[in-house]
Amino acid sequence: MKSNISEANLLNLPLEILEKILLCTNGTTLVQLRAVCKYFLEIVDENALLWKKMCVEEFKLSSEIVRTKCGAQLDWCKIYRNLRMWNNLHEYPRNVIQLYDFSDATAENIHTLQPLVLKEKDRCYDSQYLRNIPVALPLKDVLRTAYNSFVSVVLFTNHTLSIRNNAFRSKCDTETTFLAEGFSLSEHELYFYYKQHIMRVDLTMKEATAEVFLISDYKISYIRYSYGIVHIFTPCGKILSVNKEKQVSVKAINCPEEWIKRIKYVVMLDNCNYICYSRNLFQIEAEDYRHWYMDFPFVTAVFFYGDVILIATKEGKILLYYLSRQKRAQQPIFEEIAELPDSKFATSLDVYETITGPHIVAMTNLEIFVIVINFFSEIEDGSKKESDRKNIDSSLFGS
Repeated sequence: MKSNISEANLLNLPLEILEKILLCTNGTTLVQLRAVCKYFLEIVDENALLWKKMCVEEFKLSSEIVRTKCGAQLDWCKIYRNLRMWNNLHEYPRNVIQLYDFSDATAENIHTLQPLVLKEKDRCYDSQYLRNIPVALPLKDVLRTAYNSFVSVVLFTNHTLSIRNNAFRSKCDTETTFLAEGFSLSEHELYFYYKQHIMRVDLTMKEATAEVFLISDYKISYIRYSYGIVHIFTPCGKILSVNKEKQVSVKAINCPEEWIKRIKYVVMLDNCNYICYSRNLFQIEAEDYRHWYMDFPFVTAVFFYGDVILIATKEGKILLYYLSRQKRAQQPIFEEIAELPDSKFATSLDVYETITGPHIVAMTNLEIFVIVINFFSEIEDGSKKESDRKNIDSSLFGS
């Protein structure tokens, strides 16, 4: 009886008051509330502010990654739903699909960029965003690419950074170039550096103009923008964090000094969440966790996704490492989610969230594999594999 009275009282509240109450709840409560009746389902699902708050509170780092990649293609409610279900990823069906084979391409270190022949036209494919790059590029000269709702960005080996407006945003195909050694692309801003100069580009403006954001006292090896802060990783093992007011804080990475010279790769989400590794050395630094390993499996690629870390090994396995499930002073605990065929191994990993679940992209030197995780539909074997590949093809390229 009390439950019915409480529900009736909530139903009678003005919408503005109800929304204020819901903003004080958590994601679990919202999920339960939307199952009560159709009215609550509509109120909860259509309120983007509610779900954005829940995403930031529970999945601050991973939700920012998803939003940057997907933009408005995936609303906050679905982002929260997907990220919450990663906790039980092993329970859902998955399928490893070879999306493309580039056996005729030159096997060079071209990172996320791969050549793609589609409809008899040479195009480029960016695995980070699962899309075509709408520009013609000499692949051997490309270091890195990125793509969002506003621009496609390409960094060349000669330090040229090309910024091109997306066709749907501007009728004219404009390109702006700068000198750069690295960059970080967010939903609305681009930060890049050349030598010790850090520059900022506001992508909401019609023309891409760069302004000096900061001149660093240190050499720069990696840059990452997150929630209004620019984080800079230096070769000497320091992390600089710079806010909008250009106030700089400096901290040393927390690892033995002899490790610093041996670190080859850095994956950073912010100054408190980063991974340093080199072959069997592996260090994870997070706000609530610190893990060091000297005999880690031979790592070939890493994708840092908040509490979840995807790891590719030399044996061709794709492993899932949950920070919160590790035990102190013990060997790392993994869940194997896939193994690439024919002893192939991934050289880069990425994740793209879709309405039915995540697509984990594993790239070798000459192939793109997609591990399709189905949260909301079953995958069958056999003939279904080809239709899955075509469905991904269609959703990515509109063919």
